[in-house]
Amino acid sequence: MAQRVLVVEDDEDNRRIVTKILTLDGYEVAEAVDGHQALAMTRDWRPDLILLDLGLPGLNGWEVVK
Repeated sequence: MAQRVLVVEDDEDNRRIVTKILTLDGYEVAEAVDGHQALAMTRDWRPDLILLDLGLPGLNGWEVVK
């Protein structure tokens, strides 16, 4: 079973690049565009690793970590 990585990034180009690289390396990748979506996905999807943009609009990365 591939390890799961959640990529949380509001910039579509950055999110797409990171997702592509991780997928090519064999990871199962999910994407979130903001802090609220990231929290919901973390509860439901249970990733092994979260790559989190700290400068998200609304609920920023620091608030997500808390």
